[in-house]
Amino acid sequence: KAAQRRAERAAKAALKEARNARNEAERAEKIAEKKAAKAAKARELVEKAELAKLKKILDKEEKRIKKALEKENIRQAKAERRSRRQSASNGGVEETKDSGAEQPVVTFSDEQAENGHPTYDASSFDDEM
Repeated sequence: KAAQRRAERAAKAALKEARNARNEAERAEKIAEKKAAKAAKARELVEKAELAKLKKILDKEEKRIKKALEKENIRQAKAERRSRRQSASNGGVEETKDSGAEQPVVTFSDEQAENGHPTYDASSFDDEM
């Protein structure tokens, strides 16, 4: 009888120990899951921060490019106005973009258009001679 009681106590103790070990393992697993979730969240936050930083850099670069384009457009518009003013002040002589040489402006009167003979602006020939 005493041996049986000792065996029962030993079995109860072994069960209790097994239960405690299982509970401890479950607790450790939950803690590990929480830590993994925190780590994943931290990685996600880091990624978001990096993306925000990259987006900020991209926005800055985009603004810089827009500004440069605006400056270039303004520069081109000024150059166009300057060349129009210059051609107007040259007395009807226009510069061709290909050769850069000045060409006299040819005009047709109704009568000459029928005959096919153009008239030349005499002032443009004075400059050449």
